[in-house]
Amino acid sequence: MPARHSHANFSFSTCAPSAAQVDVDENEEVAAFAGISAMPTFQVYKDGKKVGELMGAAKDKLLGLVEAHK
Repeated sequence: MPARHSHANFSFSTCAPSAAQVDVDENEEVAAFAGISAMPTFQVYKDGKKVGELMGAAKDKLLGLVEAHK
C-alpha cells in the first residue's frame, strides 16, 4: 500500500490482513508497476494476482474492500 500524505487512521480488529506500505516518492518503479495513479491507493492481492483496489481514504469503502477479500 503506498503512503503519501495520508493521515487516515484505520483499525481492523476483526481480521488480520497482511499489509505493505510503499513510499511512492522513493519507489517510483514499484508504483508504476502496480499502476498507482492516486494517493492513497489500497490494493488487494491473492495468489499473486490483484483482486481488488480502492483509491481514496473512505473508511467505509476500505472496510468493505477488506471484508470482501478476507
